[in-house]
Amino acid sequence: MKTFFSPVTALCSLLCIHVVGAADPSALSERLQNSMNQFASAMKKQDRIGMNKFVRTNYASDYRETRDHGRTTGPHIWLREMREKLADAKAIKSVQFRVLDVKVAGNTATARESFELVKTVANLKDPSVTRDFIFSIGWDMTFVKSKDKWLAKRGVRTKDQVRATQPIRTIK
Repeated sequence: MKTFFSPVTALCSLLCIHVVGAADPSALSERLQNSMNQFASAMKKQDRIGMNKFVRTNYASDYRETRDHGRTTGPHIWLREMREKLADAKAIKSVQFRVLDVKVAGNTATARESFELVKTVANLKDPSVTRDFIFSIGWDMTFVKSKDKWLAKRGVRTKDQVRATQPIRTIK
């Protein structure tokens, strides 16, 4: 039997590949959220290896984040700051990332992301006195598709806030 491969068959094959490879905003949102949930889990466990792996596999090597007054940083500065936020924690109460409003245009996508960390810190002079600190950060993110993987390329901080609760004394 002779196999027939026509230009129409080739075109249909290419269209199928393009449609399957096309980014559905809800699918990308779900993938990004799952990825951020893994990072949140690593943060809660203070798993430095897991946090480093997250950055290596999800951020472009030339990722830049713009902060207040136009100051820019790279992913390793951002990661170091996240680890510093955990360093003095007596307990990590919660870590949450949310991926919002994903839009896709070809090989570029944008999303808003929010982060909240709630940690308990002991008073240096009296460890029986603790207080919770709540860190809230927001970003407008840009992602690029590279070799069938979406990587964070650019972030702009839209929110950077720290709140503290009243001190709590633990009575034994």
